[in-house]
Amino acid sequence: MTGFACLSSTLLLSLFLSNVFAAPNVTVIPLGNKFCENWPGWMRSPPPDSTAPFQFQVVQAAEPDANGLASDVYTIHGSTSNLTTVSINVRKGRRFNNQHFQCASGKLSLMYGGPNRILQDPITIAKDYRNAYLVFGIDGYKPEPYELEIDGVRQPGVYLGALNRTTWGFNYKVPQACGELDFFGVRLLDLPIDTDMPGANRNPEFTGFLKIVSMP
Repeated sequence: MTGFACLSSTLLLSLFLSNVFAAPNVTVIPLGNKFCENWPGWMRSPPPDSTAPFQFQVVQAAEPDANGLASDVYTIHGSTSNLTTVSINVRKGRRFNNQHFQCASGKLSLMYGGPNRILQDPITIAKDYRNAYLVFGIDGYKPEPYELEIDGVRQPGVYLGALNRTTWGFNYKVPQACGELDFFGVRLLDLPIDTDMPGANRNPEFTGFLKIVSMP
């Protein structure tokens, strides 16, 4: 019995250590957030300081089946109010994603009705670190473009983050009303604690990065 307990402890320690050493070493490289020139698809003119449309794509996810999923706009239902967010469509294929985004005048926005028309409310990252969703028209952290090195290897492309954080947490959201679709809510992890903005704490089901991908 004692030998079995020792063996079990040894196996558990081995599994724990293998998970620790398997965690990637990520280095973030800020590209600047004052203007749009460091975002993919930047256009010199016209209009000034804007990009071509893009979406956010899940990459390097701890859940491999989520890789390649793209962003869309969904409503997260709360006990007292609802929140419009940029979240992740669980259906692969661009034809399932209706919403495109762009950087304009240094701000991340949702596009609609053509490349020169965007919503007035910029997209920010909610300051409450427990509910750090990509939201509309709410005072929050400004989304920023980054490059990444993982285990010393520079990754291709540009990634979304803020405050030198680029790891996102994903949670599955079931439909809450007739006609709604399921999706993955996505929150930026490891933001500073904001005690003035309490929220429900929920650990992510898996983590990954959001790559900024220009639309063809």
